[in-house]
Amino acid sequence: MNFTRILAVFATIITMLFNLFPNSEIISDIYYNLQASKFDWITLTDTIEEAVEEKNAEILASMASANLVEKHPDIKNDIQKLFDSIEGETLSVENHSEQDTPVYCDFSFKVITTTDDYFIDLFYMAVDSDDSAVGLRRIGIFVFTDEYSSLWADTENYITEGVIEETERFVTRRWNCGKGNSADEYVFMVVEDCSLLETNVRISASRNNWGNDVPSSGVAFEEDDRLDVYLVPEGEEPPAYGTKKPDIVITAGERIHDCNVKPGRYYLYVEPNDMDMYYSISVGTKL
Repeated sequence: MNFTRILAVFATIITMLFNLFPNSEIISDIYYNLQASKFDWITLTDTIEEAVEEKNAEILASMASANLVEKHPDIKNDIQKLFDSIEGETLSVENHSEQDTPVYCDFSFKVITTTDDYFIDLFYMAVDSDDSAVGLRRIGIFVFTDEYSSLWADTENYITEGVIEETERFVTRRWNCGKGNSADEYVFMVVEDCSLLETNVRISASRNNWGNDVPSSGVAFEEDDRLDVYLVPEGEEPPAYGTKKPDIVITAGERIHDCNVKPGRYYLYVEPNDMDMYYSISVGTKL
């Protein structure tokens, strides 16, 4: 019996077991991976890349999952608005996608224009127990906001059916080269609701080199460095000094913190103990 025949027999047995025990996590995982292994990811990737290059909203809309269409009935126009937010003439589109599983893929394309650089993220599900979840489930755009490689998830052009459990947290805001008591002008989203026992935001920070025209990120905090970080709801003013306990305190020994906030839109307000310090802050949320 050759390998192909063995694989066919194995697939038949798994399908039979799946029909008998649909609630078994182990059998379900094997079944869905077998089903997805037959999926033509190469053709799909080429089609999605072509749609991004040509800014073809119709092609992407035709791939949307039923859940995404239900959440965004005007899906084609929503995708077109996302493409229209890209400024300048497109110079190149680079595929930065990495597929870790045959069941789904987080596609990522870097779009370089004469004006700005962007990342377009698309999440595609090839097979699922719920047919309404098969297809494109999320389309978002991330924008480089300055010469220091700060990054922001465009909150006005984010198309999703909801929080996708299969994915990790995104860096929805990376703010490089803050200095002094500063409020960030870019709003980030927290959409995942969770209990008080869990967290839905991750904040990390580093010190920057000082004295350079373009400070670089990733420098370790000094022993006495401290950043008080506040997550301020959109529309509210930053707290007056000393009137509110910071949401996060960053020090040399603790540069990464998880916290839990209500779903909503926030911006960062930062108070460093060293007013000459340049700092970088990253906000990770699950979208």
